[in-house]
Amino acid sequence: MLERTPRALCSLEAVKMGKPSPEVRALLIQHEAAEVGYRIVRATRTPQDRDAVMADIAVDLGDLMVQVQMMAVDLGLDPDEVLRLGLQHTWERFTDFWPEEE
Repeated sequence: MLERTPRALCSLEAVKMGKPSPEVRALLIQHEAAEVGYRIVRATRTPQDRDAVMADIAVDLGDLMVQVQMMAVDLGLDPDEVLRLGLQHTWERFTDFWPEEE
């Protein structure tokens, strides 16, 4: 029997419909982000496993980034342009809170 995880749901949806719906893709993105958070906590609580857990975090972050790019493509957006806009928006918010000193 299949587990009811985001990855399994995404896989079943992909087989049935050709690709995940935006809703399923969003669920998968949330799952990948949660995996990163879980591993950060695990690395803190089990220092003896920290190096292995940090290697897993790199893979999980990569999975998350791919899913976000795939969401952009699914929505008809250019992933590079979305990233550029995100960086620009983050920089604008940063400078609003911490303006340059004269």
